[in-house]
Amino acid sequence: MGFVKKFGKYPDSKREAYFQTLSNYQQKKFQNPIHTPPLAEGENMVKILLKFFRKHPDTSPEQPIPHVKTDLKNLNPAENVLIWFGHSSYFIQADGRRFLIDPVFSGNASPVPGSVKAFPGADHYKAEDMPEIDVLLISHDHWDHLDYPTIQQLKNKVGNVICALGVARHFEYWGWEQQKLIEKTGTNTLIWELIFQ
Repeated sequence: MGFVKKFGKYPDSKREAYFQTLSNYQQKKFQNPIHTPPLAEGENMVKILLKFFRKHPDTSPEQPIPHVKTDLKNLNPAENVLIWFGHSSYFIQADGRRFLIDPVFSGNASPVPGSVKAFPGADHYKAEDMPEIDVLLISHDHWDHLDYPTIQQLKNKVGNVICALGVARHFEYWGWEQQKLIEKTGTNTLIWELIFQ
């Protein structure tokens, strides 16, 4: 059941009905308001697959990535801090409030164990290193942004979750309290409003 549970849930009928009222929701999908072709000009799927499966040199570091590990639990609350964990994962402390964005601390950004693994040196922070978090921001539900093991380990440390439309359904399925969940469009604008209000 644990393996299946990490896949979350599709939006329920109430959410689906709300999505239908939005102009950028068509054919059961949110549509990018700016035309975005699925392939770059001059590309085709055969070329892309050949490139994907071809052996590429220098795609993994030869030694662990240098890093500095900060004791986040003992930061001065008056100090403004930004820490990048890699890819889209950040910790921000601003004016005494703590924000965690798209944390992936399980060591792999995939439902398949042992695949899409973090490089050595890029995996030193874990969920247990996090202090109490005022706001957890999840931009979308791809594996490299919404990491089920990390999310479950953070459950008792998070005040509120702000996420894109439909993403809160996963949190509900995973046993999070509904009153902690805020689903919005435009999460990037909302996070800055929260930080600087």
